[in-house]
Amino acid sequence: MNQMTLNDAMDEAARRLSPDVDGIVDRAVSGGRRQVRRRRGGTLVASLAVVAAVAAGGGWWLQRPGGGGSSATDSTVVAATPTAGPASTSNSPMPGVRKRATGDVIRDELAAMLPDGRITDVEVREDDATHDWTGSQRGIEVNLRLDGTPVRLQLMDWNRDPDKVREEWAKDPGPRPDGCTATDARSAIKNLDARGDSDRTRAKLDCVTWLSQAEQRECALAPTCTELDRYVTYSAEKQVCGYNADAYPCRQLPNGSWLAAGSGRDDNDEGPGPWVMANLFADDGWYVYVLSENEPTSVLTVDQATEIVTSDAWFE
Repeated sequence: MNQMTLNDAMDEAARRLSPDVDGIVDRAVSGGRRQVRRRRGGTLVASLAVVAAVAAGGGWWLQRPGGGGSSATDSTVVAATPTAGPASTSNSPMPGVRKRATGDVIRDELAAMLPDGRITDVEVREDDATHDWTGSQRGIEVNLRLDGTPVRLQLMDWNRDPDKVREEWAKDPGPRPDGCTATDARSAIKNLDARGDSDRTRAKLDCVTWLSQAEQRECALAPTCTELDRYVTYSAEKQVCGYNADAYPCRQLPNGSWLAAGSGRDDNDEGPGPWVMANLFADDGWYVYVLSENEPTSVLTVDQATEIVTSDAWFE
């Protein structure tokens, strides 16, 4: 098992765990920081506990490049006419929730909203169709370079259908894996060492996955299931405003959406940084996030990033 395969396996196990809502409020902003740290430092996530904190919310694997969804890459400049890109097969939205536009429309709308410059290395990823079991529309991520500077846009439908989630959680996980003596999934995560022998790590991951599924099934079959209620409930304010209020001031917009936008830098460096980020939790449950690293060239201002996340261009 190579390191990337291990990382994918860890995400698969973490995807099935019921999320700690308070633990993933900084998902989008800190997700961008984690991605750049991995690229600069050449390291991957080594602890399932870390993955669980950011990936448990509905299978949002898109924050790690090369995740398990469909993708299309264009390494040339975006032409004036549409380039090849994946068409969305998003499931029907819940009542009152906007339907996401197709991947090629989102890609081209983003290119049109960016300042003048050379756009290269365009890549579009969508959640795999098998992730629709929550009732959410498929998430999407667009990565590109503007004059050599990485820019990323993400959209996620936070709405989850309680009946669909209960149906999935109630599935029988099958027999307990051999050697799986742990009794609690989260305790098993804490004891997981992803740097050890690959076969033993794979066995531990199988055990964690089985334990989490067994716990979810017991909850789903009970008359009441607090974890399921928490899983399908969200706080727009917490999702957006729980990170760094000094670097990314948060406010509620007149339409009920919550917006946080500002500039910062990587890791624990002090002072203002070149990065510009904006993330919006709309009143219908859509989460929109944009990041410009502004290195080697400053290409987006905070106001421009805010305009991108508040745009209706991403929806039909």
